[in-house]
Amino acid sequence: MRYVIWTLYLLADAIALYTIGLISNSSVTTATNNILVFWSPFLLVHLGGPDTITALALEDNELWLRHFLQLITQSAGTFYLFYKSFRTKFGYDLLIPPFIMYVNGCVKYLERTTSLYMASMDTYRESLIGKPNAGPNYAALMEEYASRKEAKIPVDIITTHDTGSQDQSTGIDMPVDDEDISSQQSIGTKEMQLVKQAHEFYLKFRGLISDIMFSFKERTESRDFFLRKIKNGEEAFKVIQIELNFLYDVFFTKANTLLKVRGSTRIFSIAAVITCFMLFYLRNTHKYRLIDLYITYVLLAGAVIMELMAVVMLFFSDWTVVAAFDNIKGRCKAPFATTVLDCWLRHHPPRWSEVISQYDLLSYCLIDSSVTKMLFFKRLKDVAENFFYVSKTKYDPNMGNLIFDELRSKAKASQSTENSKKACDENGNLFDFEGYFSRTLRPWTLDVDYDESLLLWHIATSLCIWNNNVDDQNEKDTGKLVLEYQKYSEVIGSYMMYLLIMNPSMTSSVAGIAQVRFQDTCDEVKKFIRRKLPPREIKKMEKFKMFLKCLARLPIRFIQWLYYGLKYCKETSVPPTKSKQSKDEDEKLRKVCKKILAVNTEKKPVEVKGDRSKSVMFDACRLAKKLIKIGEKYDEKKQWEVILKVWIELLCYAATRSKPTAHVAQLREGGELITLVWLLMAHFGLGEQFRINKGTGWAKLIVEK
Repeated sequence: MRYVIWTLYLLADAIALYTIGLISNSSVTTATNNILVFWSPFLLVHLGGPDTITALALEDNELWLRHFLQLITQSAGTFYLFYKSFRTKFGYDLLIPPFIMYVNGCVKYLERTTSLYMASMDTYRESLIGKPNAGPNYAALMEEYASRKEAKIPVDIITTHDTGSQDQSTGIDMPVDDEDISSQQSIGTKEMQLVKQAHEFYLKFRGLISDIMFSFKERTESRDFFLRKIKNGEEAFKVIQIELNFLYDVFFTKANTLLKVRGSTRIFSIAAVITCFMLFYLRNTHKYRLIDLYITYVLLAGAVIMELMAVVMLFFSDWTVVAAFDNIKGRCKAPFATTVLDCWLRHHPPRWSEVISQYDLLSYCLIDSSVTKMLFFKRLKDVAENFFYVSKTKYDPNMGNLIFDELRSKAKASQSTENSKKACDENGNLFDFEGYFSRTLRPWTLDVDYDESLLLWHIATSLCIWNNNVDDQNEKDTGKLVLEYQKYSEVIGSYMMYLLIMNPSMTSSVAGIAQVRFQDTCDEVKKFIRRKLPPREIKKMEKFKMFLKCLARLPIRFIQWLYYGLKYCKETSVPPTKSKQSKDEDEKLRKVCKKILAVNTEKKPVEVKGDRSKSVMFDACRLAKKLIKIGEKYDEKKQWEVILKVWIELLCYAATRSKPTAHVAQLREGGELITLVWLLMAHFGLGEQFRINKGTGWAKLIVEK
């Protein structure tokens, strides 16, 4: 739906401005035209927008000055319409209702402009920087110290520490001992506690977006919470998701502005709209045309409904849960509201898309890309490639548990910040395996660029998967854990390829020459397919037939997209947007992988072909053979455990290197798995953002006796 919302978002301001211009150009000499002036404040309200969306992209927040100028010009233009209308004999018939709606429209537009201003990066960063702290008066203290010394009075300067500020507790209303835990659980429900904890983490770590450094104390508090209080990955990612929802509200909604005014403007808005409705209903309206009356009542009823919905959505929000939790902690009785909020939290829909995009290089090479090449505009080409070559898979909580366990083991092994930086620098380094694996796989992990490593491991994982003739009997004989490792390796590998090729903003800092390597590798794979597959199978991939097939599939895909989109509103299951490959296509892909593995790779490709081409196809083939040998030497479980751990570390490496603003920008599209991993790593203290050692003491001049 994002394309529909994007279109409406861009047209909304233009239509409102155009309509106000039409009304201003009309001559207000009749009662019919006079009621048109009553419609103009509704357009001003429309420019203010709903509470749930102020910006569609992160860059829109930087245009707050443009919206402020529009606020001045449009409010002045609407006021001029009132002046023009009320000069006539028909003007005083409608005086109070439109003026009330005009004030309401100005307030709502000011809310939007203020929200954009507060969410702009410069303002956001300034709001996080605390007051300047020069510390004790060094010059005065040293002068006093020197004068005492000259008077031969024994004196010394010592530093005293605040023991309370050095407490190693979490500092987020989470207890340390069992007594505190029981007392904490008596305040609010478990779901409300998670929201409160996520809000406290949001207040502490919102500076990640602006690259603000954090203290070691904050690192210790966060590590203690996720290492000691969190039991599994599902609970950890739940806290992360709530925290990301707070960030989304700040950058893309009016939540920050409404918090500043404590929601008082929302009370004024709903009171103003209801008052206008009642005043117009009680007005003598027989002189107006029936169609104009219908339009006016539709506008009034729509405004009332929108304001009521805004109040309901404000009540059922995480910010209200935090306020309710504070009231409960302060023994403020609100049992009904607490019960309703707890019921809403327990049945809360997913806080992120729970969808992982997939992009498989070998499958892409088997499908002819002539359809997308016919599109000249890059944006249209990207949309078409997303439509035809990108599939979706449901997020599996078990995979989240494996990622959480891996990160927790990293955090436990990285007590100091120096060790945590080293852990984040590992580009697939198997530090917790035996030396054999590190020596064997090092040429494909640490000794290559990151983007090359992604391509190598992606192709090698596909070759290992299709090398196994998986059928029902083999699936029964193979261990369940091996199948899970294989599935998760494929999901993370295809997801990383999607980020590298289709969403490069998330991996821009580590992408290197990924596009060149990808194009050269695809070209070599396609040439290999044309040379190795039988001619009758190559004919199935003729451009014209593929073009007709894609055109015929387009309306069917669109209908499925609408059906599953509506179904997703009721269910949490997310069906794939790309149909499953047929048995013929699977068999064709298996044949290609078998033939690639059958190639003699005794010599390195660079020794035979040179370094002009950046293709990594047969380097990946050599890696796949190494992995297959690991499975033969040990067992298949060890083979897929190695592959999965490498993919998790490649995912974590990209998460720490990606730009924070790229993560925030993806929140408007439902969020990404890499964003959850990025924030979880920050809470584990893994990264380079912990450098400040905040002082907790002050100097005292002590005169000795």
